[in-house]
Amino acid sequence: MEQETRVPLVQLGRRQPPWFDRELRAALREKEAAHRRMKKARTADNNELFREKRRGFKHGSTVSCACPGGFSRCAGRCLIRPPQELGFTEAKAACVSLGAHLAVPRSAEENQCVLTMAAGVDVWIGLSEHGEDGVFVAEDGGEPMTTVDIPFWGAGEPNNRSTVNCMQIWQNAWDDTDCDWPQKFMCQLRLWNRPDCA
Repeated sequence: MEQETRVPLVQLGRRQPPWFDRELRAALREKEAAHRRMKKARTADNNELFREKRRGFKHGSTVSCACPGGFSRCAGRCLIRPPQELGFTEAKAACVSLGAHLAVPRSAEENQCVLTMAAGVDVWIGLSEHGEDGVFVAEDGGEPMTTVDIPFWGAGEPNNRSTVNCMQIWQNAWDDTDCDWPQKFMCQLRLWNRPDCA
């Protein structure tokens, strides 16, 4: 079996033929040009990402304080009150079609935002009882709320009747009521919570 011998491309101390030098330089120039093109493309990509961040909201991104068309920003949330009046289940579906969920105010500031946008009109918000009385499942996927966790109840509420399982804001306070009643509702954009965007 013959052993393969390798001839080095560049032999130290020996003068290379002129064609070798030209080919080596051409290959080096091509490599440098490819590197510059790649660096330029990467810089362009980075610049585009930066421009996108400066432009604001884009397809669920939370890179700025801007809300998409139709939604209003308040207390770090994007909210909208659609024009139609629907039952609770239909209102949930309408919010989902907007990429949102029924609003779940979890602070006094967020509650005030919903009250302001509701403008005195009764609206569904994203809490409902499923099984255990006094435990409200939140449409935002967060922790459920119990009757004692909720500081925004109206006078005499919650009345906890067996048929009143959905939460509304009624006369500027929270009220558990029948889920089938058609009324306005408040949607909150999913995956958009920027407390730094007051």
